[in-house]
Amino acid sequence: MIGLCKSSKIETNPYKDICIILVGPVFTLLSASIFFFVAINVEIHGAIKFYCFSLVVCSFISLINNLRPNTVKSVRFGEIDNDGKQILFAWVMRKAFTQYYEAVACINNEEFQVAANILSYVSKQVKPNEKLLRICTTLSLYNNSYDEFIHYTDQLKKVAILNSTDYVHRGYAYSMKAASKPAIIEYQLALKLDKENQYALNNLGYEYICTEQYDKAKTQLNRCIQIYPNFSNPYSNLGYLHTLLDEFVTAKEYLDKSMALEPTEPYQYLHLGVFHLKQEAPELAIAALHKCRDLDATVQLQNYLDQADEMLARLKAL
Repeated sequence: MIGLCKSSKIETNPYKDICIILVGPVFTLLSASIFFFVAINVEIHGAIKFYCFSLVVCSFISLINNLRPNTVKSVRFGEIDNDGKQILFAWVMRKAFTQYYEAVACINNEEFQVAANILSYVSKQVKPNEKLLRICTTLSLYNNSYDEFIHYTDQLKKVAILNSTDYVHRGYAYSMKAASKPAIIEYQLALKLDKENQYALNNLGYEYICTEQYDKAKTQLNRCIQIYPNFSNPYSNLGYLHTLLDEFVTAKEYLDKSMALEPTEPYQYLHLGVFHLKQEAPELAIAALHKCRDLDATVQLQNYLDQADEMLARLKAL
């Protein structure tokens, strides 16, 4: 059974919240007990008395099960914390319960950086727990705060088991910090848990390119394409790889395939810009790099733009 007794408004007092959560299962047990008490004190059929007794027993078992912290899967609501887990969370968070719900309100208002700042304070006031840390990791990843994300997932590993997606996100955070070696380790851990994780396969291939392990990169990216033939990223990365190897015909084929599958993916335009730089076509490179920036302003490409500008100035001076 899943307890769903909650206040009509967000309760910022942890003790009141616990009392409200307990109302439902305790009321059910008390009601059943009252029926049983009446049944044994009046002259009625024995079967009815047995039914009332069974109702008390079932209510008591339900109460015990519901107070044992657990997450239950529901077709309608997805994963739901039962009463016991909600009570445990309220108790663990009691020292910063009000601040936690201030952060929740900020999230609902899409004030994600403010929420992250509040939860950073909250996380220092309470015992680490999975629910809080998962919210913190989501916010830090959304805010591109990669050091914070790694810090929170390091804490999360102490209280929960990380899944394949968690390791992919950790790898991505290291990738964004240009830390290829730890990124590779995280993607490999993701693939141990899910050998067909498309993002782990693709991202691991990209990191092998960054570390000049080109044969390993080809293996990973081709495997990704074999499993996910309509996923554009591995084609783009193979185009980048063949560009670095000066295999321009093959590189262009992969880049064209990537763009045909997903014309708005920004990194393929970065790779196309590199392709044109290697071909000494700075104007085409600048156009591709600006297209990348238009699609995603966070992509680090200024170095390539500077190279293109220098090449264009050099060619004009000839």
